[in-house]
Amino acid sequence: MKLIIGGKASGKTEFANKEYEGYKIADNINDLARNLFDNGMSYEKASEHIIKNYGEYVVITDEVGNGIVPIDKTERDFREWIGRIQVLLAKEADEVIRLICGIGQRIK
Repeated sequence: MKLIIGGKASGKTEFANKEYEGYKIADNINDLARNLFDNGMSYEKASEHIIKNYGEYVVITDEVGNGIVPIDKTERDFREWIGRIQVLLAKEADEVIRLICGIGQRIK
């Protein structure tokens, strides 16, 4: 797995399409993760699900934790939950790229 992480509109998809041409790309895994969260799946099980089903993909995810803290408790819980998933995905990934202003920084 190759993991690309960055803020909203930071150029993640464009970067992935250019740098990983020919690879399967799972764009915005946060949408899938949100469905798993809403169905009560633990972050450990959700991580296993993503790794099992997308382990050969370039996985794109939105970075959490650097923005405004949501007022809604469910939204705060989701940010915590997806953040923990991102840690586990990064451990499993062969490469981790962080995007800032369309520029990729290899962090693993």
